Amino acid sequence: MPHDVELHPSVSAKPERLSRADAAWLRMEGPTNPMVITALMTYAEPLSLRDLESFVDQRLLTNVRFRQRLVPGSRLQPATWALDPGFDAGGNLHHVALPRPGDDRELQRMVSDVMSRPLDARRPPWELYLVDAYAGGSALIVRLHHAVADGSALVRLLQSVTGGATEATPPVTHPAGRRPHRGPLARGGRAMAALGRLLLLPGDPRTSLRGAPGTAKRAAWSRAMPLAAIKEIAHGHDATMNDVFATLVAGGLRRYLEARGENRGDLEVRAVVPVNLRHEDDAATLGNRFGLVFLGLPLGIASPQERLREIARRTLALKESEEAVATFAMLEATALVTDAIDELVVNLFAAKATLVLTSVKGPADPVLLAGRRVRSMAFWAPQAGRVGLGLSLFSYAGEARVGVVSDAKVVAKPEEIVADFESDLDVLSH
Repeated sequence: MPHDVELHPSVSAKPERLSRADAAWLRMEGPTNPMVITALMTYAEPLSLRDLESFVDQRLLTNVRFRQRLVPGSRLQPATWALDPGFDAGGNLHHVALPRPGDDRELQRMVSDVMSRPLDARRPPWELYLVDAYAGGSALIVRLHHAVADGSALVRLLQSVTGGATEATPPVTHPAGRRPHRGPLARGGRAMAALGRLLLLPGDPRTSLRGAPGTAKRAAWSRAMPLAAIKEIAHGHDATMNDVFATLVAGGLRRYLEARGENRGDLEVRAVVPVNLRHEDDAATLGNRFGLVFLGLPLGIASPQERLREIARRTLALKESEEAVATFAMLEATALVTDAIDELVVNLFAAKATLVLTSVKGPADPVLLAGRRVRSMAFWAPQAGRVGLGLSLFSYAGEARVGVVSDAKVVAKPEEIVADFESDLDVLSH
């Protein structure tokens, strides 16, 4: 499918330097931790390859970023985006079919297999897999390098190419009225203090959720959970939907470790949680603009209600801190320093956290993509550093799903972690 689009006069054919934050995610990549965001869309009706090609041609490729490839940098030369002179979008599209019976189990195997493959470094860093014979319809697997954009920016991109109706909500925000304005000097001082506290945190406890990762990944996703029920629980406990999400995740991890005889009464593990730092006037741009906080999940608390109250207390304290600003500055700094310092940052994630926990609010109303209504969506964020487990909440059209990605050597069956979400959700609803 050759694509001979004439470039807009404002688009330069010269290489474009990556931002420091985008370059940080590129530098963090390795054979065992590809920095690739994966999304899954399902359709009740079959989707044709021709319709998907038309969508790519007419909607996706109007953004020049999807015709550019990544050129890695060095200590003396920054990484850049460069137009792929021989770009043919057909090389980024794959057409496959599920083996019988074409159910969720077979789709899960295919998503896991696709996740385990590196993107072709010679091409623009994205690809689409059109999957036929899924549950009487089709599925679409989308893969995109994290250097292109973060989750919030990608939802806005989705809205722009599908005509989606709602704005994205970042995974963690600083609510209006709860966070006083501070000048740059005050924020800088608090950020340095937060970074110092982070560096002094002890390492996370050793459990079967941790281990040296390999290249094989495993993917799973939860059933659809009514978004209204999660909102009602959050409102009733003076918490946020993300607090409820973290509570459900902690419950799933608690039972997973209990089944293996590992869950002591006081066990806690930390999650790396993205925090959106975009200004409103920067909301529509691609790229990465988020920091990270380290949230302790109290797995020792058996009661979902008590666990939710404790997590809400902890997340509020993190929102009032400058930890996200500090980690964003640290990530940006990796684009300017030696490989040894870069390795230190990667090891920081691996030592002080067990999982990545992220949440993105998608379109509130159903969208059409390539002329067909998207029935459901889920996504998986890459694991930071050498963390072997990630859980991502995505809401779409009144429903929420949790995607779980794990290293096959760490958690061979991630579906076991989400199997008990429903029980805690039911308890919290009553």
